[in-house]
Amino acid sequence: MVGEDPEIYARNTKQALEDRHTVSIVAEAEAEAGTAAARTGNVGLIVVSLSLQDTDGLRLCSQLRAMDESRQILILILIHDTPN
Repeated sequence: MVGEDPEIYARNTKQALEDRHTVSIVAEAEAEAGTAAARTGNVGLIVVSLSLQDTDGLRLCSQLRAMDESRQILILILIHDTPN
C-alpha cells in the first residue's frame, strides 16, 4: 500500500478484504519503498494513491509495469480530493 496516508488506507483496505482473503499490508508513503516491497514477489495486489511524497502514482504504476517482478501484479489506484 503506497500513498499519502498509508496507515489509513491499509487499515480500511484490510478490513474490506480480510473476510475472504489472507491480507498482509505493507504501508509506505514513498514509491521507492513500495517498489522494494513489490520486488519480493510476495505481493498479489498493490494499492497506489496518486498522491505520493516522492513521485506521482501514475509514474509508480509505470515503474511497476516495467519491472519483471511486478509486471503481473494487480494495481488498484486510489484517487481522493483534498479540501481547498
